[in-house]
Amino acid sequence: MKGPAISALITNCSARKTAKSAAGLNFADLETGPQEDIARQWRAALERAPVVARAADLYCGRGIQRVHRLAERLGAPMFIASAGLGLVRDEERVPSYDLSVSASAPSAVQRRVAGGFSAKDWWVSLQQSRYAVPIREVLAESASDGLILIALSSGYVPLLADQLHQLEPGQRERLRLFGAVDSKYPPDLLPLLMPYDARLDALIRGSKVDFAQRAAEHFVVGCVSDQEFPLGLQQQRGWVEAKLAKVAVQSVTRRQTLADVEIRAIAAKLAAQGVRQTKALTILRRERGIACEQSRFRRLFLEATR
Repeated sequence: MKGPAISALITNCSARKTAKSAAGLNFADLETGPQEDIARQWRAALERAPVVARAADLYCGRGIQRVHRLAERLGAPMFIASAGLGLVRDEERVPSYDLSVSASAPSAVQRRVAGGFSAKDWWVSLQQSRYAVPIREVLAESASDGLILIALSSGYVPLLADQLHQLEPGQRERLRLFGAVDSKYPPDLLPLLMPYDARLDALIRGSKVDFAQRAAEHFVVGCVSDQEFPLGLQQQRGWVEAKLAKVAVQSVTRRQTLADVEIRAIAAKLAAQGVRQTKALTILRRERGIACEQSRFRRLFLEATR
């Protein structure tokens, strides 16, 4: 490797999985109540559930598969920030489940919580499961000078942000964060967020869903192949900015935003015409110029066709 050593990669889980959820580990199995009660229900179900696969093999979303390939290329371990299991090793055998912390997802745990939902408290509870690894252990097991790359979608940042913030300054210096420019990290962690923006699309094509993972890929490829890839944090930020500066700013199509009830009505009409969910989302975005996140549209389409 020509650039700095990379000791580990961390990314978030995906809704798409290779196995059906175990009994009790489905959003629909949870009884509505205070978050503390929901967390207890979930941990008890985790203890009973049978394991079905390595964590690396359970998730089949594009973003996590992208990071898995990077980890294999580097010969570094991958850890997965799971909404249902905590921070798990890629080699750990785990049960399958259906639960999300993305508020717009059909299986969002927030839909079962009576009162306010705290992502921080949910994560603290998950980290008590037998599958979870403390973030400090990830750092302790790796080379003391190696970087820890963390590529998280926006919905997962609140889960880990507090524990990352609690690391010693020397430990935090090893982190490189990848995600949206408006990611909700504490102020002292923002300098560690690599300054990727929408111009990344011209370098590595993809969607908003896998933006963080694509940014990490661009960084890793540069680290491995660029003879002049820098070692220091500020110089690495400068390297990213220099690469993006070569990309022409592309015009962005501004799509109209609609309320759930309006999108649900459109989905119902398209479904009545025999249009399937994936095609319906394409029509909504490209032909009608309406913005809608994929998981939100999936939920609304299902509600409209019940």
